[in-house]
Order: sequence, then C-alpha cells, then structure tokens
Amino acid sequence: MVSGMHKRQNNLTSETLFSYIIPTIGRSSLDVAVKSVLTQDFSRADFEIIVVNDSGNPLQKADWLSLPRVRIINTNRCERCFARNSGAAIARGNYLAFLDD
Repeated sequence: MVSGMHKRQNNLTSETLFSYIIPTIGRSSLDVAVKSVLTQDFSRADFEIIVVNDSGNPLQKADWLSLPRVRIINTNRCERCFARNSGAAIARGNYLAFLDD
C-alpha cells in the first residue's frame, strides 16, 4: 500500500475507488495539488477530491471549484488533523489518499 493511502473498512457500495483529501489553509499551491490529481490516469468514476478549507477565508477562484468530482468543506481554523478527519468522514472512496497542498 502506498504511504499516505488507507483502505476504508466499510460495507458501502460505491463506484468511487479513491478519495483524495486535501487540507489547506489557503496556500497558492492548492491549485497545483488539485490539478495534479485531476490529471491522473483514472476513469471518470474512480475518484473524488475533497478540499478541506481550514483557512477561515474563501478559497481563491479556480476552474476546478465547479467540477462535480470536487467537494469543498470548511473547518474554519481547526488544525490539520481535524481537517483530515473531516474530509475522511464524508469520503465516498474505498481508499483514502491524503495530499497536503
């Protein structure tokens, strides 16, 4: 298993294989992090991206914000571990991958 990737133990049926959870505090590298996942060679139903905005401010405008496979949640300065756990709690994928921006 790849470092940073965890298999979920659940009985849910899902077409989503991977959930990429990206906690952020509004860094400029967020755009690069999200686009790096979007350019992976997966079929369209294989993954989702969950951006956990922990900055307390709105995210900068980006073209990927309106994509259906990208979900945004806000945790309002609760720190990285809370942001990661919040993303994991709503993830639909069988495998979780954590990617810091």
